[in-house]
Amino acid sequence: MGLEVNDTYGTTYAIHGNNNESSIGKYVSAGCIRMHNDDIHWLYPKISKNTRVIITTSGLEMAGIAEKNGYRLGSTMIAGAFVKGGEKLPVKNSFLLEDSRVYIPLSESVKLLGGSLMQEAGTGALIITIGKNTAVHKPLSTKAKVNGKTVVMLASKSIDGRLYIPLGSLTPLFGLPFTWNAKDGVVKL
Repeated sequence: MGLEVNDTYGTTYAIHGNNNESSIGKYVSAGCIRMHNDDIHWLYPKISKNTRVIITTSGLEMAGIAEKNGYRLGSTMIAGAFVKGGEKLPVKNSFLLEDSRVYIPLSESVKLLGGSLMQEAGTGALIITIGKNTAVHKPLSTKAKVNGKTVVMLASKSIDGRLYIPLGSLTPLFGLPFTWNAKDGVVKL
């Protein structure tokens, strides 16, 4: 995973796997962070593109580091909207912000984005089509099949009887690049 450090555009420094056990966790590279291959395979699908990374030395616990750097911990519901083609599309059901991750209400979001949503007979899986991509996703699971290929994602969540999917899933599931403005609660497509 490339890191944009000092205008390097993610091409010089990275967080990556390494099979040389003695080099992991040591100051032996030119700035990269080395992890076990199994650990990087676990981490990669959990991180959205453009995620802010903090590399620090600190005596604080992880929660303290997160709070110090503006990451909210816990769960909160926030008013949200999409901006598509310059038009702001407010969402009636709030977005969920949980431990600095954003979840969007699936049914309403699909409708606002011009997609369709059906339930697969007998399995409980949802068939979601937006643009050229069709994803089959069983609620609360960490996988979806996109145009027949398995994609790993953060698990969807049920909140007050509504299914929410991680905002970061819009790109791998539907090919929708986006930017998130946390201050305004806006997803720009």
